[in-house]
Amino acid sequence: MYYLRYSVIPAEDHPEREELGEGIVNCWIERDTLAEADQLARQDIRKEKWDVLEREAGEVVTGTDYDEDDDRVTYYRQALTDKEVFVYHHCPRYPVYW
Repeated sequence: MYYLRYSVIPAEDHPEREELGEGIVNCWIERDTLAEADQLARQDIRKEKWDVLEREAGEVVTGTDYDEDDDRVTYYRQALTDKEVFVYHHCPRYPVYW
């Protein structure tokens, strides 16, 4: 299982491009190689109308990498079943100050 993390921005054709700023996409992907996992992740990110700025992480993970109280263990376990899980986190285009 590979864990990959990407820094992204909304693509030109993203319907909420004017409202959204940068984001992070966390991916858990079961493939034979990191290159295959990376290709699949980039395809999904593009399908969701985001552009990749950079890949920040790309590493092999196992169940022992996560504690039971770690939120990420849920995504890892789901990827064992579905072979891929993508979690998108994004923020507003302009900072909101309280």
